[in-house]
Amino acid sequence: MKLKIFLVIIIIAAAVYLIYRMMSPRNETSVLAGSWKLDSVKTGADSNLIYFMLLSSMKEDSTNIDFLFTRDTLFTFAGDEADTNTYSFNQRKKEVTIQSDEKEVYVFNKINDSTISLTARDSTSLYLKKIKPVK
Repeated sequence: MKLKIFLVIIIIAAAVYLIYRMMSPRNETSVLAGSWKLDSVKTGADSNLIYFMLLSSMKEDSTNIDFLFTRDTLFTFAGDEADTNTYSFNQRKKEVTIQSDEKEVYVFNKINDSTISLTARDSTSLYLKKIKPVK
């Protein structure tokens, strides 16, 4: 009888652990990891991407903005200026959450192996192209 109760407790604990793992957000960087270059921007009807506008104002050519995604950090480079933010990527929900002064959530879309888009809640989309490493 004690063995049956013990086995039931083990099974319940394993089920709770599996549910917890399935429901917890994951920081999956396999698709995002590496260097990206801002290819283009499509502004939404009610665009208020203050962060992007500040980066754009740093350089006349706003397409000269690079992004480096590591496991949990986003480095943004615009000319001589650099910025660092933490981020998380939930591949199941297709969401990238960037934590700067405020939390910004973007919908992730993989267009092809070298191009992705990040779309903000105001429908502004950032199109990024993968930068091939120099050998």
